[in-house]
Amino acid sequence: MRALLGAPWRLPGYLRQLHRRRISVQLISSHLLVMLLTAAILEIGAVGLFFVTIANSGTPNTVFGNWSDSAALNLQSPAATRALMAGPNGASAEDRTALKDAFDNVVRNPVAFGMVTDRNGIVIISSNPSWTPIGWPVEQTKSKMNAQLVRRVLELNGRRTTFGNLYLLDAYDHVTYTARPILAADGSVAGVVALQSIQQDPISTSRLAELLFATIAANAILLPVVGVPVLLVSIPVSIWKARSFSKRLRRVA
Repeated sequence: MRALLGAPWRLPGYLRQLHRRRISVQLISSHLLVMLLTAAILEIGAVGLFFVTIANSGTPNTVFGNWSDSAALNLQSPAATRALMAGPNGASAEDRTALKDAFDNVVRNPVAFGMVTDRNGIVIISSNPSWTPIGWPVEQTKSKMNAQLVRRVLELNGRRTTFGNLYLLDAYDHVTYTARPILAADGSVAGVVALQSIQQDPISTSRLAELLFATIAANAILLPVVGVPVLLVSIPVSIWKARSFSKRLRRVA
């Protein structure tokens, strides 16, 4: 032991010899190994379930709903609401310019596509007219999810959802869709802003890194919490089992 303390690099060899010679040490290590393998299997299963769930996720990004709130507030200026209330061809050039400027401030990252309709569901302005033709009902858009949300918002007529929000959210294929009423000064619905997010990569490098760090942190906490009690329980049990096994061997010998 004195030689071992004087040469710490001999510790692995000493432990290996101890493992070979002592049945109790072998039993203790086997208990710890079973615990580690069980934890590893559970973690692999949890990670696999996580990725399967993410790959088929239809969960909308709620942050995008807040973005639609900001967009609607940006579009609720007196000039912009007058342009919406006047319809596709009835607004003055000044009001149309105010509406377009406010809309251009809305359609930027993380927005891939956006449009604004009047209170009848007629498209007034669109970030991509080939995707959603201006002056046509919202049902003519290629973004059918946005069309459904716009009609639902118009049905609510300014009322909040059961979650207390003015906006509606939905998702498909890792794209979030949202629609939110644009309110006039008197609280009536002047129109609807509908937005579509950029498609998100469910298994990005940043997410993998976050998952790896979270797993390491969880193991750093979990293994000592579980491993120490397992070790404390396995030591007396292993010694008892080893003695019982040794007695049987003596009888055989």
